[in-house]
Amino acid sequence: MKIKWYGHACFRIEGDGISIVTDPYTPEVAGLDSVDEPSDVVVMSSATDMFHSFASMVPGDPKVLNALEIARRGPVEANGVMFETLPTMESLVHKKSPDENAIYRFELEGVIILHMGDLGNPLTGEHLAAYVGT
Repeated sequence: MKIKWYGHACFRIEGDGISIVTDPYTPEVAGLDSVDEPSDVVVMSSATDMFHSFASMVPGDPKVLNALEIARRGPVEANGVMFETLPTMESLVHKKSPDENAIYRFELEGVIILHMGDLGNPLTGEHLAAYVGT
């Protein structure tokens, strides 16, 4: 498995013959370089936050997944990988209107990857039960 951190919450994870980019940011807003390697799948914890949703910066023709949409309808398979998500919120303390987003997990090469998205609230018992011991 190969993991590359681009900045903020954006990683490129490669394994089992597939590459996945998590939470792509808007380079001009984040002050970071663009993702420079193509990917098969892009997962966004929020489709409205410029720090977590700029899928068009990722080269190639990746399948784009919105984790919050997946949380509303159930697990989704993309390129042979199952993606499971749970809805969360940005900070409930520091924002008047926190944005919805989702944490998500998937497995590559026998390793479970849990991406915390833009989590700003404490995890509930439901969140913990869904991911503990699996």
